[in-house]
Amino acid sequence: MSLIVCVFVGEGIVLASDSRSTYNRMEETKEKKVQTLGIHTTDTTYKTFLCPNHIGLSVCGEVSIDNKPLTGYIEAFIRESMGPETDIDEVPEALIAYFNRFGNVPNSNFFIAGYKKVGSAYEKRLWNVNIKSKRAKREGTENQGASWSGEVDVLARLLSPAQIKKPDGSTVDFKAHDISWNYFTLQDAVDFAEFAIRTTVDTMKFQNRLKTVGGPIDLLILKPGEAYWLQRKELSV
Repeated sequence: MSLIVCVFVGEGIVLASDSRSTYNRMEETKEKKVQTLGIHTTDTTYKTFLCPNHIGLSVCGEVSIDNKPLTGYIEAFIRESMGPETDIDEVPEALIAYFNRFGNVPNSNFFIAGYKKVGSAYEKRLWNVNIKSKRAKREGTENQGASWSGEVDVLARLLSPAQIKKPDGSTVDFKAHDISWNYFTLQDAVDFAEFAIRTTVDTMKFQNRLKTVGGPIDLLILKPGEAYWLQRKELSV
């Protein structure tokens, strides 16, 4: 399933993702077909991509088409459909159109982030796109903040109000403290993105569940007129 995080502040935008892909398989027995979960797992999947015109793209959800990793298809889309003058606002519909050419469209969710030059100014952009449902929504970035998608339950529990039930049946409220997004620096944005994914990985490690988030964390920095990798796994031998 994966976890992708986007944090946007005045200085720039941070895109982050984990590297784990967990594949399932339908196996046919004498009685019925049974889905086997986690039949194959890899911690080497690229889920965040640096595109032309300093545009960033992250993906979560289903990450294969016809039993092949989605990474190669995304890289082909970038090569064939994007260039130095690509308008970020045109990418969501182009992405949807590209992947809906395939017979089996995966239920994949994308963040498309970057800047659009309007006159002499740069405006932040963050699009939330699902290629299967053909949904494209532009997120509000006027104020500093963050969005995340994928396996979000661990993060939601950390940031939401909670209660503990006492032996006598009464409950005690635990306040959810606000996060001061408006005071975030770019370094704070990096720290939060890394924290969100790392905490999810470490929490899942001890839970009785399929470990769907894991591996190295890739971090991409997007700024007006530039973009660079802060952290990215590389091929090795």
